[in-house]
Amino acid sequence: MMQGLYVEGETWIHRLPAGLKLLVLVFAGWGLMWVTHPAWLLLALAAVWMLFWMTRVSMRGVCRRMRPLAWFLVLIGLYVAWADGWLVASAAMLRLAALVLLGLLVTLTTPLSAMMDVVTVLLHPLERLGLLR
Repeated sequence: MMQGLYVEGETWIHRLPAGLKLLVLVFAGWGLMWVTHPAWLLLALAAVWMLFWMTRVSMRGVCRRMRPLAWFLVLIGLYVAWADGWLVASAAMLRLAALVLLGLLVTLTTPLSAMMDVVTVLLHPLERLGLLR
């Protein structure tokens, strides 16, 4: 049985419906693509960390899960800095870090079964068209 990364909790974030969390994640990703100044992106990243703090999820566990991604962020940052400069690179790294952390927050606070229910509902039109079974 697949369990995912869900961490049980009784916080208001845990109680939000999975569909709403995924919708917020989509709109946050869309919205952060329009933000270009690193100061605003740093504020967004701080807001995501604040949400983690509210869930009472272990920060050590969050950092452990993010460690492999840190190298990826550094590599992306170095490439973007080389191609477009440090200001653009810092914005790209902060944006990506905020989005990945927000995705991890959704994953840690939503049971896999609830996520699968949302995906099933979203894919239902493709089944009617004969594109999925």
